[in-house]
Parts: sequence; structure tokens; C-alpha cells
Amino acid sequence: MTNFQFSGRPYGCQICGKCYLTATSLKRHVRYECQKKSEIQCCLCDHVSRYNFHLKQHLKFVHKLDDETVDNHILRIKLNSKFKKTLGEINKCAAFYSSNEDSMI
Repeated sequence: MTNFQFSGRPYGCQICGKCYLTATSLKRHVRYECQKKSEIQCCLCDHVSRYNFHLKQHLKFVHKLDDETVDNHILRIKLNSKFKKTLGEINKCAAFYSSNEDSMI
């Protein structure tokens, strides 16, 4: 018998040995957690989270932000991590067009 069977959790990670009740939980663990460092950093401090939900909780309770502000921070963090270069180009464009708005009329 394996350690997985002794734990009462039949799905075990072959890499780290953590056990799960469902195959879905094991797949999530392998895809997003196992041997991966936390990747989402708070934009207000050095706190790092693995999941958006944990970062939302951190922003609400540590920084005392309301739901709308928290959602805006999460969106900004997602955009930064996935589209950092594109976002920078968009911001440059927006700044250019807003500064030249009067001359375009």
C-alpha cells in the first residue's frame, strides 16, 4: 500500500507526496502549485500570493481596501503580469493622445 491509501486520500502527487480527495484537486495542485513559487505580488507591499483570492483577502484585511478598489488592483496586477509590454505601449499612446487632444480638433 502507498502513503496515499493510508491517508484516506487516494490521489497523491508523485512529485511532493501531497494527497487529495479528488483527481481534480490533484490536477490543480500539479498545474498551479507543486514546486512553483508564489507569483502574484501585492502592488502596495512585498506580500506575495499564489492565488488571486488570497491576494484579495490580503488587500481587504491588511490594507483595508473596499471591494471595488481591490478588484481594480487585481485587474491591474493581472494586466501587468500578462501584458506588461503591451500595457506600457497603450499607456504611452493614451498619454500621447490625451496631451494632443486639443491640437487634433
